[in-house]
Amino acid sequence: MLVISSQNKKVLSEVEGVLTGAEIGKRPSWVYGITSKMILELGKYESEERAIKVVHDIRRQVETWTESDSVKDRKRTGQKFVHQMPRE
Repeated sequence: MLVISSQNKKVLSEVEGVLTGAEIGKRPSWVYGITSKMILELGKYESEERAIKVVHDIRRQVETWTESDSVKDRKRTGQKFVHQMPRE
């Protein structure tokens, strides 16, 4: 799972997948997040090509992220990374 903050910062959600609108019959220049319950609009870009680049940038970022989880003095601390959708 990936936590993403939408471009307008009105949505912060854990998503199972990220894709362009063209993949789901919606606006091709938009990037959407998929959850178990809904499809979220995450960002609007000037073209479908830019939306595809944003999805690929997220993929590259996910490949390099490492979540941390530690226990100290009986307290468990977990850290997840939050991706902020780029503004145009």
